[in-house]
Amino acid sequence: MSDATQKLSEKIRQLLSGGGPLEFVPVLLEEMPEVEWFLVGGMVRDALLDRVGRIDYDLVVRGVTLKRLRARLEQMGKVDLVGKSFGVLKFAPQGHEGEPVVDIAWPRTEQAGMSGAYRDFSVMTDPDLPLAKDLSRRDYTVNAMAWDLKAERLIDLHGGLVDLEARRIKAVGVPVKRYQEDLSRVLRGLRFACELGFEIEENTWEGILRSAPRLNDRLADGRSVVPAETVAKEFLKSLVADPLRTLELFDQSGVFEAMIPELMRLKGCPQTLPYHSEGDAWDHTKMALASFGTEEFRRRFPGERPSVSALLGVLFHDIGKPLTQQEREGRMTFWGHAETGARLVKDIARRLRLSSVSGFEVSEAELGELVSRHMFVHLVELDKVKKTTLQRYYLDHEKLGRDLLHIGFADTAASLRADGQPDFTQFDGLLSELRDLKRAGSEGGLVSGKDVMAELHVTPGPQVGRLLAAVREEQLRGGVTSTEEAKEFLRRLMG
Repeated sequence: MSDATQKLSEKIRQLLSGGGPLEFVPVLLEEMPEVEWFLVGGMVRDALLDRVGRIDYDLVVRGVTLKRLRARLEQMGKVDLVGKSFGVLKFAPQGHEGEPVVDIAWPRTEQAGMSGAYRDFSVMTDPDLPLAKDLSRRDYTVNAMAWDLKAERLIDLHGGLVDLEARRIKAVGVPVKRYQEDLSRVLRGLRFACELGFEIEENTWEGILRSAPRLNDRLADGRSVVPAETVAKEFLKSLVADPLRTLELFDQSGVFEAMIPELMRLKGCPQTLPYHSEGDAWDHTKMALASFGTEEFRRRFPGERPSVSALLGVLFHDIGKPLTQQEREGRMTFWGHAETGARLVKDIARRLRLSSVSGFEVSEAELGELVSRHMFVHLVELDKVKKTTLQRYYLDHEKLGRDLLHIGFADTAASLRADGQPDFTQFDGLLSELRDLKRAGSEGGLVSGKDVMAELHVTPGPQVGRLLAAVREEQLRGGVTSTEEAKEFLRRLMG
């Protein structure tokens, strides 16, 4: 047994005996000695890679009927059947209800309709089918390994371990055929490359290049070959794992051309000199995404990571530039590009169903807001702007404000002067202003609407709101620090 498989064996023993969701397996191994149990897919891959995080418990079982196993499992927890044709049980063992469920499947073969459509398969399950048949239908070699829980050995018929060690994504069998069976595998391959930091094997890459243009295909009934929700899930998972690699792979593979052609307009879109010596709008976007991995970001935002909304905001922040580009008096301008970009990004988010992916909390409205406001950091005059405006943009809504700051940082970091360096003077001034503002605002309001009406003898109405806003502005500027000073300020204000 190699060092890798020895470590895998030890980890799996811990999983089976450590009081986790798989503790039922040794019981059934003893009760049903004729039954074969296998851990399969991503769980084996991630254990071999020492990856930590969410565990997907995927088991394949041979030599027992669904009826018999289901009856026994129902004595040990909650069991749900995912369609008789798929032959998959979702099992939540007693005492582990809040943890990820265990998927238990029987070996199966799939006859694809070859439309490339997601789930265009005729599935045949068979408790006596050799495991090799099941593994041969899987997408990538690193996902086509299994661990025999009875014999305690790795089953690797397609070279998955070699590809893991070579840090390589390689399709099982003929790549183009794999993608003809299910085009969503194109996106999965790109996602695995981004998540694992692997290269894509040459023939597999060729298959992706040939297949990506078909991602927009539609079936006879008008449905997309690959549902928008699937595109969104694979895209967002990739983007969070490695933003820059996602931009490069989804571009080079032709996926962006097929799914988000609006991004392609950034290529060759010039930018205003001398503020953007880094290149065109595409180069600027690449640099902006890369900036989140720099020491400059970590120094300004210690312990923080950009949210998926901030990453999307950076990816799309200049998407309106190609549509607003004009030359005025010998100077390139992009007036209104933020507002145009906001409309475009909301359309893209709706089309790709980005809000449908659980766990990411993407809001079309918030994306539009982030893109429409991304220029504020560059245009604001800090010595003149109202403090209440800064508070509304950056402090009232904590997540939105933080996302906007992260986008402002990335945009600044990727805007190079003629000397090839970014200028953080304005951005750092804003950060300093916000720190002071947060301290001043932590005390809360000094007067209420009732105080205003009692002190100035005014009736309820818009005037009260305007007076409260004036007091708040003065408080944030440090002009008043107590209720009495606030009342005195009001009296002066009213003459």
